[in-house]
Amino acid sequence: MSSSPPPADAPTATLPADTPPAVQSVPVPVDIPVESHPSSPQISPLPTGAEPETSRTYQLGPATHADSNSATFVQPVKKLSKLSDTQKASQKLRRQIAQEAHEKLIKEFNVLIERHSNEQADLVKRHDVKPEYLDKLKGTSKHFNAKREANLENSKLHKKSLEVNADRAVGDRLHINDIRQLVKDDPDLQNLSKAQEAELREELTASREEKKRGARPTNRSAAQDYHRHLEWFNDEINSLAACTGAAAVCFFTRTSLEDGFEPNWICSPNAANFAEDSLGRNMWDITRLFEQWACTMSKVRKPDSLASLREQCSKLINGGLKTASKLGTAAMNYQNYNTQVIERLGVKLVGWTHNKLVSPYEIHSVDDLRMLHNALVCGACFWMRLSKREMTRHKVDMEEREAAGEVVVKKRKARSDKGIPKGPRKKPGRGRPIEEEEATKRAGAAKAKSQVPPSNEYIEDSDLE
Repeated sequence: MSSSPPPADAPTATLPADTPPAVQSVPVPVDIPVESHPSSPQISPLPTGAEPETSRTYQLGPATHADSNSATFVQPVKKLSKLSDTQKASQKLRRQIAQEAHEKLIKEFNVLIERHSNEQADLVKRHDVKPEYLDKLKGTSKHFNAKREANLENSKLHKKSLEVNADRAVGDRLHINDIRQLVKDDPDLQNLSKAQEAELREELTASREEKKRGARPTNRSAAQDYHRHLEWFNDEINSLAACTGAAAVCFFTRTSLEDGFEPNWICSPNAANFAEDSLGRNMWDITRLFEQWACTMSKVRKPDSLASLREQCSKLINGGLKTASKLGTAAMNYQNYNTQVIERLGVKLVGWTHNKLVSPYEIHSVDDLRMLHNALVCGACFWMRLSKREMTRHKVDMEEREAAGEVVVKKRKARSDKGIPKGPRKKPGRGRPIEEEEATKRAGAAKAKSQVPPSNEYIEDSDLE
């Protein structure tokens, strides 16, 4: 289920008639008041299928998502240039050749499919199985599914493509078949060592991650990406609820008033009344509050300094410990981690990036703290609950280490008044002479009187003022 219609006081935008149905099913609030930002601009919805204008040159504006995240990789802006008549004729000829080759491929492929169907029918008769069973094996077996990994062939094609197509225009770039032939003819890409192959794979993986997670260079491209993902989330959540009965609620908002997309929400049909029943607010009220919080926090966000990274890492570690141990008063103990955390709470911290398990406040490198913070945020470093067998194994290991003379538990420093009998203070007048009590009172009063500052009425020397 997509987000339900907004309240009567929140008008929705009218999308064009040629907008895809999935986009039309997601209502878009046009006027969402933001109390902390009264000058919030009106955001008009951008159809997902809209094509950019060919005559417009896109420049990096001063208020884009890429500008506010300068440390993030920014995807390059596509250069849109007008083609000449010669280039148009060349492209038309290439399209005709490719179309003829494709038609020839389709004819031969149809013959192959027909022969394959006949062979599959004979196989069904010989083994006395249903045709659907063979189709299921063909679709689910791992031997018939292509693995989308950074293999060596794709890595070579990527490297050669960067070499030959880097300075070419969009219409003049070499086809994949031509690049594949260049790879075969290049002696430098043959008989590579293991280190060279690993380097090529890493370059391809890094390029894929940049295309996947790189910041959009303009607000328009960011809005198009936002609407496309919103449509995908809507379909997936509805399918998940229909297939498994899972309930889901998702909120989406901008993090800057300059962003070219609007806040929205999506929920499954069985979670439509969650906000009203549990929080006493409708979905649009929560979306507005979420937008206010996101825009405010993006302005007051602390830089990645040593102090801020230490604070954030400490909060993430202790918050994850409370969640994993199901104990709201749980706190991290770095000195006695094996006994006070693992043995007492039954959880273990996995994926620690620093060379030693110490408090983030004892790590003095910004790079090490940033690496730890990224691992905690993305989930590479997480808290894991231990089974009874793992707890028993850990306990035996601690006993063996202690028997070998290793200090397993670091004891606290002894109190300075250890061994001195303690008890309630004696009340005045009990067990003490009256003269001693009166002398104590007079001494206390004289001391308090001596600490009173002199009055300005009796100060004559200007140095005392």
